[in-house]
Amino acid sequence: ESTHSAWNEVANTFAAGRAAQGWVYGENTAWIATDSSRSKVVGKVGVALPPTAPGVIEDVLMGQGYLGYYDGGAFGISHTSKNKEATLLWLQYLGRPDIQPEWAATSSRVVHLSTFDDPLVRSQDKKLNGYYTLMKEQGQLFAGAPPFPFHIEIRDLIAPYIYQTITGELTPDQALDQAAIAVDEALVRLGYGQ
Repeated sequence: ESTHSAWNEVANTFAAGRAAQGWVYGENTAWIATDSSRSKVVGKVGVALPPTAPGVIEDVLMGQGYLGYYDGGAFGISHTSKNKEATLLWLQYLGRPDIQPEWAATSSRVVHLSTFDDPLVRSQDKKLNGYYTLMKEQGQLFAGAPPFPFHIEIRDLIAPYIYQTITGELTPDQALDQAAIAVDEALVRLGYGQ
């Protein structure tokens, strides 16, 4: 069983059939739902929006927040890259409309909106129980992670509480309470709040 909450461990646990439900990063969706050499849940995976309280969807549509992290695709070049020209050539190749359908079908990532309508992606969409349709029709409800300067520090701060819950050292309630206190203290220390 997974003792951490990393991208691959969550996906591997879900693909092994040891979780009835999971929030899995999109890049794992295609192989979990289609690759029987790696996944025991092929043909048993569905996709849906997360449950929400009344009014949440309406607020999101009015620009008051977002429903969740958008797991879409984008490309970039690090400002520290020593091979910017070579990287740009690779990204130009990978971003070509004729390359994108295979990329999307393999990685569950869509970069060009036109890719949603490609026959290969529409075929894969059936195997993924409507994953691409959901992202095409509901993608506006999601957004990238906000650019909080404390994002990494807070993520790393709460990680031990998550791990202690997974290993049974803490109950979920204990972990949430302790993590909330630690986050509140850290945000004050960082100048957010009192």
